[in-house]
Order: sequence, then structure tokens, then C-alpha cells
Amino acid sequence: MFTRRLLKIKIHSRRVQIFKRSLPIFAFLIAAVMLVWPALTEQKDKFTLPSKPSTAIKGAKIDMQAVRFFSKDDKNQPMTITASSVQETDPAKQIITLLDPKALYKMASGVVLNAVTTYGLAFQKDEYLYFDEEVTATTDTGWKAVSTKVVCDYKADTMESRTPIKITGPDGRLDASGGFILYNKGNNIDFKDQTHTIITSQKEPIDVYTKNGLKINQIDATVTAIDDVKVLQNNQTITADKMVLYYKKQTQAGEDKIDRIEASGNVVATNNEQTITGDKGNYDPTTGIITMKENVVLRQGQNSAKGDVVTLNLKTGVNSLTSEKKLDGTGGRVKGTLIPSDLSQVKTN
Repeated sequence: MFTRRLLKIKIHSRRVQIFKRSLPIFAFLIAAVMLVWPALTEQKDKFTLPSKPSTAIKGAKIDMQAVRFFSKDDKNQPMTITASSVQETDPAKQIITLLDPKALYKMASGVVLNAVTTYGLAFQKDEYLYFDEEVTATTDTGWKAVSTKVVCDYKADTMESRTPIKITGPDGRLDASGGFILYNKGNNIDFKDQTHTIITSQKEPIDVYTKNGLKINQIDATVTAIDDVKVLQNNQTITADKMVLYYKKQTQAGEDKIDRIEASGNVVATNNEQTITGDKGNYDPTTGIITMKENVVLRQGQNSAKGDVVTLNLKTGVNSLTSEKKLDGTGGRVKGTLIPSDLSQVKTN
């Protein structure tokens, strides 16, 4: 027969076990931010949260100091989670306060990640964690991700923040003004609103600017840039409505990580002397060659030419413009307008 005291102890133990199962998600989800970095990768808060307590709350059913938990992910990789204090600050709502939570996680690749913040809340009933202040995740390979107001939903296996996030590392940098959402077990991450990415892993670094974010897909090895996209590399500029960057998952030391960039919608490519426009473009950032298709126009100064396909080396200026014959036999000619650069040499009557 259960006594009232024994029943309270069992309830307490069950809540601690729920907490111990949920806290490792803090390490796993933040670690996934690093895993998805590929090339180097008026809305109210989603939840209504209680204010941060300034002092310890009396009467908490869970009150532990210097807490340390050990766990493993689904690949049997070890995690260690510590907190200076763990308290059940609202027993009715099953809300637990974490002070100075820290996570140490060794990935399957051997990379070691540390994630730290100063304050967090575990909502056991609703199954999510909330970290209000700055969350910093670093790896022993030189990567660092920083954001605030991070929500880890361990029922949906997602992590989200609607505040700016900055990621820096040996292969580049990413800034996203609208935060991010991580989902699909870390295989997908969307960076929101205006973003600026600098990919320094290329022999010639690439800057990518977007108006409405980036979508990174680990499985497809792609980065999709959305809305008013601009790519800068040396003196070459490419703009388009949308671009997809294909990156190599495994590269040798010194090898470029971006394989190609596909652009679509109002594509414009420019170097110091030439401009080409079209509906679709395929750019090789290593060679500097772009192939443009559909409604292509090549311009140099006041000269212009129209065709179906143009290949332009943005570094050297060497180009090739062709026009394809249609099934009815029409087409096949390149049309253009040539204007002498020095009109003073043109004789008039």
C-alpha cells in the first residue's frame, strides 16, 4: 500500500525522469545547427512564457543543485548535460527552471560541441524547452552559433528562434535577421528574412545576399536562396529571383565546396564590361563560367545580341552566343545590334 509520502516521492521521481529525457534535446538540436552548415550553412513569440525568477522559488517539488545528466543520441553518441540549479518553479504547470545549463556532445564525426546559456525553462506538460537569453554553441573545429529566445520542441524534434542568428567558422559566416527553424531531425534548416552568407571555403570567396531567407537541405546537399538573390564573386555579380547552390558533402583540403549555382527568374550576370540576361542560368564558381538559356541578351557597351544560349566566362570575358533551330526550321540565327564605340569615326553625308 502506498503512503502519501511514498506517492509524493514517486511523483517527484517521475518528473525528474521526464526532465532527464527531455534535456538532452537541448544538446542534440543545437548540435544540429552545426551539422547543417553546408559550405563553410510583426509576429509574436510562439509561446506565452512566465517571467524569469530573480530568486529561488520556495516549495518547489524539484530542487537540485549541481545537476549532471548523461545520455546518448540515436547513434550511441554520448552527451553530458549540467546545470548549476534545477527547480520545479510551477508544479501545477510542470515548469522547471534551469540555471546555467551546459551541454557537451560528441558527434559521430568526432567533432565535440559545447552549448551554453544562462537561463532556461523546461515545460514538461507541453514538451518543449525555452532558452530566453543568449545561447552559444561552439565546436572544437572552430564553429560558433549565437542566438536568443530559442525554443526546442522535443515532441516535434524542432528548434526555432525568431531573433537574429549568427554563425561563424573556418569556412565562412552566415547572418539571418529573422532567426531560423531546424526540423526533420536536423536535415533541414530555414534561415529567415534577410540573410548574408560569406563562403570563404572557395579559392575565390562568395557573398550571397537574400531578401527572404535560405533553405538548407542536408539530404540533397543544397542551399536555396529566395527572393532578390545576389551573388558576388570578385568583380562578378549574379542576381535572380531564386538560386540553388549545390555543395559537395565531402571535399579535399583546399578544394572548392560549392559545385555549381543554378539561377532562375530575371537572371542577370555582370562583369566589368559585359552583361547577360535570361530566364535560367547555371554558374560554375570555380571556373567563373555561366551558361544562360531562354530569352538571352548579351550586352557590351551599346552593343547587344540575342540568342537562345550564351556561355560567358565572367573572369576573362570570352563568350559564345548561339541560337537553336526550331522543329519548323525557323530560328538558328543570332540577332544583334552593333554600334561603333567611337562615333566620331562614322562618316555622314
